[in-house]
Amino acid sequence: MKLFDKIADKYLSYPIFIDLIIVVSVWLISKYCPIFIIQLENKENQINLLSNLIGTNVSLAGFILAALTIIVTFKSSVDSKINIEKAKNNQVYDNALELIFASKHYNSIVKVFKNALMELILCFIVLFFFWLSVESLSIWTIYRVNLSCILITSFTIIRSMVVLFLILKLGNHKK
Repeated sequence: MKLFDKIADKYLSYPIFIDLIIVVSVWLISKYCPIFIIQLENKENQINLLSNLIGTNVSLAGFILAALTIIVTFKSSVDSKINIEKAKNNQVYDNALELIFASKHYNSIVKVFKNALMELILCFIVLFFFWLSVESLSIWTIYRVNLSCILITSFTIIRSMVVLFLILKLGNHKK
């Protein structure tokens, strides 16, 4: 389990970079060792998927921004001086929120959501520029952009959900 924790820590430290490495790896594997034979016949379907992905990324970015805003707002409403005193005296926390906000992991949690937000916005911007120039692109280029965006968006959402579920799991914290 320690190896998994180290890999997860590295992934959470450099998510955008590692996601791009994975996408490029998928491109190379699919080019040189194709697992599935894909025949793209309709460029209009790929363009429709591209526009749907733009809307999806904007919506998900809004959701993550809302979650980040809630976390930061809760943090400011909790009396941190009481939490510091409890930490110094090894006292038990009254609820999971106090435990999260007093821990060293609060900044890591915020960083995960902030990185997810940046990644989704970056994906949106790239998709939008490709959408503007869609007439001059081949169907395979649009397909690769769509596949890349689907992978990056999926990794971002999975990463955010894992952190969110870990936070919710702290709700079982007993006095």
